[in-house]
Amino acid sequence: MRKETSFYTRGEVTPFRRKIGIYLLDFLLAFILSVALFASFDGVMSFTPLVTDAKANIQTGYENLMNVVLETKITQEENGSLLEQEEIARRYVIGSTYSSLVSGGKDNLSENTYQDVVPINETNGNAYLYFVVFKVENQDKYIQDGSLSGSDYYYQILSSGMEEFYQEGGYPKLTYTIAEKIDIYLREENYTEGKECYQKVYNRYLEILAKGTVEIETYYRPYYQALTVYEKSGRRLYVVRTIELLLSYVTSIFIIYLLFPLLFKNGMTPCMRILKVGAVTKEGYQPGFVSLFLRFIVLFVELFVIVLLTSCVMFGISGLDLISEVFFGMFSLLSLSVFSIIFIILSLVLSLLMKNTKQTIPELASSLILRDGEVMQVEEKEKKHGE
Repeated sequence: MRKETSFYTRGEVTPFRRKIGIYLLDFLLAFILSVALFASFDGVMSFTPLVTDAKANIQTGYENLMNVVLETKITQEENGSLLEQEEIARRYVIGSTYSSLVSGGKDNLSENTYQDVVPINETNGNAYLYFVVFKVENQDKYIQDGSLSGSDYYYQILSSGMEEFYQEGGYPKLTYTIAEKIDIYLREENYTEGKECYQKVYNRYLEILAKGTVEIETYYRPYYQALTVYEKSGRRLYVVRTIELLLSYVTSIFIIYLLFPLLFKNGMTPCMRILKVGAVTKEGYQPGFVSLFLRFIVLFVELFVIVLLTSCVMFGISGLDLISEVFFGMFSLLSLSVFSIIFIILSLVLSLLMKNTKQTIPELASSLILRDGEVMQVEEKEKKHGE
């Protein structure tokens, strides 16, 4: 096949700053196209039975998992979500303080401080209900973890090394003295002694909630079974979205860095065409399919960070979870994205070092050099005008 001499052969090598501008503009264009394609693919797939069934199974699995957790009494539901352990611990301290003060006969409690406060006792204390009631009744559903349960055990882990509790009818209660100090702190934040008591009880209860949670997640069979079903349901949707993500990236890179250069000739990407910059071989010929394909392949690796950016734009921080799955026990889309960032830096550093040709790694691999054509076009116009 006869090779065509490129018009851009006579042009000067594109300066580094100008090349960076083209690089960033094409990158931005490919990124925007990738996001648009992903949104389109995901929109179409959302109407297919594959995705609708997967979403329904995920919702069912989540509800089952949530019910299993709620049955343990280690937490509680509010407005459709599980309360954070920090909030449960806060309510425990205030509710226990209120209960101890009332049972101790204290009058004139602050209405503002205890407005909507639920007194904590053996009927609603989350940690107590888990260790003393639920775990005792469901011991056969646990893998033998060696941990204990019952009222004496609960009192032991709650009050160990602390003098803030006493046991009444098998239920640990805050002493009246400690409750008074915490009560003062709740009304006067500068009361240091009360703050220390509050924080001490709060931290201990938080530790016990965490201990119970770990036991459930590690040893409680129904939880493990429900979690397995939930994760299996989500796996199908994960695979679909991963394919959508990769397909949108491959398509965007193909259009910007291979299809357009083949259509425009002279290896031009959209931004190269706008800025009148062409790619030529070292011999001065127009790049052929092989050269452009080699550049496309290397750019596919170099610009893989677009996958990370697309995922985060579409799903926020949770997009990191989507691309963190490890394949073949070796790499993930996230690790490939991080590698591509390093690749980009090395490619730009190489362009700086290549004083004569300013080639990046993709250009070096495909034996292409970027040259300006704007000056040449001006000269051509002046020549024709002179004639």
